[in-house]
Amino acid sequence: MKKTYAYFAVNMARTSFIQSATTMSSIHERALGAYVRTPGGGLVRCVGLHSQWIQNTWSAIRSTVTAKSPSPAHCLRVCLPGSEADCGLQEVDIYERQRANTESIVGFILKPALLGWMIGTLSIDQFFADLTLDRMNVTATTSRVVAEAPVDLTVERIVKLFDKELRYRVKNDQWETQGREYFASKVQFFVQHNSTLQLCLPAFPCKSSNLEKVMGVLPDRGEEIALRRLHAFAHKIEQIYPPGARILIISDGHVFSDCIGVDDETVDKYGEHLKVLNRAISIAMGEDAEQVQFQSLVDLFDLTSPLTSPNLVGMLSLPKLQHYLSTNLDDIAEFCRRILVAGCQPSGESLRTQIESGDESTLALYRGFSRFMLQDLDRHPLTQSLSRSQRKKLATKVSFEMILRNQAYSNLIELMFPDCLRLSIHAHNNSGPKFGIRLFDTATVRAIRQLDSVGSDDNNGDDESAATASHLLHIPTPWHNCIVEVAGDPKLYIVKYGVIKNGSFNDKYSSELVKGNLAKGEGAFVSLKRPLNSVKTA
Repeated sequence: MKKTYAYFAVNMARTSFIQSATTMSSIHERALGAYVRTPGGGLVRCVGLHSQWIQNTWSAIRSTVTAKSPSPAHCLRVCLPGSEADCGLQEVDIYERQRANTESIVGFILKPALLGWMIGTLSIDQFFADLTLDRMNVTATTSRVVAEAPVDLTVERIVKLFDKELRYRVKNDQWETQGREYFASKVQFFVQHNSTLQLCLPAFPCKSSNLEKVMGVLPDRGEEIALRRLHAFAHKIEQIYPPGARILIISDGHVFSDCIGVDDETVDKYGEHLKVLNRAISIAMGEDAEQVQFQSLVDLFDLTSPLTSPNLVGMLSLPKLQHYLSTNLDDIAEFCRRILVAGCQPSGESLRTQIESGDESTLALYRGFSRFMLQDLDRHPLTQSLSRSQRKKLATKVSFEMILRNQAYSNLIELMFPDCLRLSIHAHNNSGPKFGIRLFDTATVRAIRQLDSVGSDDNNGDDESAATASHLLHIPTPWHNCIVEVAGDPKLYIVKYGVIKNGSFNDKYSSELVKGNLAKGEGAFVSLKRPLNSVKTA
C-alpha cells in the first residue's frame, strides 16, 4: 500500500551547518532532523544533529506545515529570516505524515540536493523520509503509565547494570566523565514513558572467510554464548524495570560481504541459522516474545515486491559499487548496498584527505583495517593467484572501501534509530553515542592466542585495561574465532581455529569437534581432553 505524506519546501537562511551541494550529497549529510508535533502545530519533540535549529525556527516552520493537513505530496515555501550579515537563502524540504491511530504528526527535514538519486520513479529523498517517519518514536505524545519506582532510581539501576554486565573498558575511557550521563539520558527517555528500552547492535554479519579463524560458515557455540548473554542482560533489565528491554541486532553481513570475499547466499544462510538458534534460546528462557531480535538491510529498507521487481532494478539511478573480489552477488542484497551508499556514505575524497593529512584516528583505523584484511585475504581462494605484494595492495583498497561502508552503516543507524541506545562490538571511548560491549563474560570465557595459555594466568588473553589494535576493529567475536572446551577446566576459551587445527599439542590434548544442534540452542565447539597416562610395556 502506498504511504501518504506531505512534502514542503521551506526557504531558510544559510547557517553554519549548510555546506555546498558538492560536499553535502548524502541523505545523512543533508538531514537536519526529525520531529513530532500536534495537529495544532505544537512541537512535542525533535531529534537529530540540528534539533536545536528546529526549535529555534519552529514558529516559521509551524506556519508552513499547519497551512494544510498532511496529504499526498504537495509543496509549500516559506522564507525564514536570516541574520543581517548573511542574507543568502536555501530551500529546505519537509516531509510529514500523521501516524495511524494517533494524533501525532511526524516530520523529517532535509536540505535538498541539486541532483538526486532515483529508485525507479521514487526519489531517494522520499525513500529515506518514508523510512525515518515510519520509525520516529511518538511515545511522548501518547498516554503513559507512571513507573512504579521513581524514574531517577530506575534509570540509575539500569545504567549500573549495563556498566557491570556488558560495557567494554578501554584506555582513556570517558564513561565516567561523559558517557554515563549520555547513556542515562537515553535510558530516561524510555523510563519516563514507561516504554520498552530499545538497544541496537550492529553485529553477527557472517563467519569470517578465513578458515584459519573459524570452523565453518554456520553459527556455533560462540554465537550461542553471545546470544545467551544478551538475552540474560535483557532479563535482568526486566527484573528491575517491568517494561523490559529489546535488543535489536542489525546484521551487517551484506554491508561488507562482497568486500571480505563471502557470497551473499552464505550471509543469508548464516542469518537464517542464527535466527533458529536465537528462537531456541528465547523459548528455553521462557520469553513470551523474543527480547533479542534481528533485522537485516532488507528489513531496514522495508523492501517489498514492487520495489524489488526485476523491472525496477533496471530503472535504478544509484551509484554502482566497486567490487574487488569476485563473489556471487544477490540482486536484492546489491540493491540494498547501493541504497546504503547513495543515502549514507561520506565521500571517498574526504576520507582520502583525512588519511593523507595524517589524521590520527582515521589513519589508525585505516592501517588496522589493512592489516586485518591482509590477514583474511592472505589465504582466501580468490587471492591465491596473486603475489604477496598484490594481496597487500588489494587489502588496502578493500580496507578503504570497508571504512566508507562502515561509516555509511553507522550513519544509517543514526538516522533510523535516533532514540536507541547504540551498542558496538568495536572498542570506543564510551563517551557516546556508541558504547562498546563484551559479547563474552571474561569470568567464564577467555580469549587466547595459543593453547599454552590454557589454565594459566598470563597476559596472553583479553586484557580489558588496554584495547589492542585488533580490538579497535573487533572486540573478540564469535564470527572470527571458535570456542574450545577443555576437560576439567571451568573456563571456556575463544581462539582462532587454526591454532587447534594446526597446533602441535598431541602430547597434551586430544581434540574432537562436537557437533551442535541449533534448533535446540546448542552450538558446535572443539573439545580438548588430556590423554590418560599409559604405561609402556616391553
